[in-house]
Amino acid sequence: TVEEVLRTGIQLASAVETAHRAGIVHRDIKPANVLVSQYGAPGLTDDPRFATNLDRVENRAPLREELERRLGLDSVEYWAEALNDAGVPAGPVNDIGGGFGLAGNLELDPVTEIEGTRTTSSPIRLSGSPPERRFPPPDLDQHGEEIREWLHAPREE
Repeated sequence: TVEEVLRTGIQLASAVETAHRAGIVHRDIKPANVLVSQYGAPGLTDDPRFATNLDRVENRAPLREELERRLGLDSVEYWAEALNDAGVPAGPVNDIGGGFGLAGNLELDPVTEIEGTRTTSSPIRLSGSPPERRFPPPDLDQHGEEIREWLHAPREE
């Protein structure tokens, strides 16, 4: 929908704006690298208001308007694919199911199965010490009695 496209565009523009405001400049995060002249419009860096990082920061409002206008020309799916192909991680704004689906499509293994129970995988990825799941999640109220006793126990000084 148009609303989804605009939401994606606003998020993209906001992410770039936030990065630039924080002084993060990456040669690939600029409008010309993700918004090509496919629609007969000149690349945004051809516009002197957007030629450099400083220019884009000083002209943030018109840049945002132009990004939103151009992003509205196609679907969220199209832009997510185009941005990912350009090396810019992107995806639609999802509900929980959509988030798991996107993570699966990106081969992030969002679900772990332990003893027949499917559970959320840890999003932390450390090559030297990856997270491990050794136990399945507890059954409903499995440790309830212990926890209630612990909560009522006097504190040790």
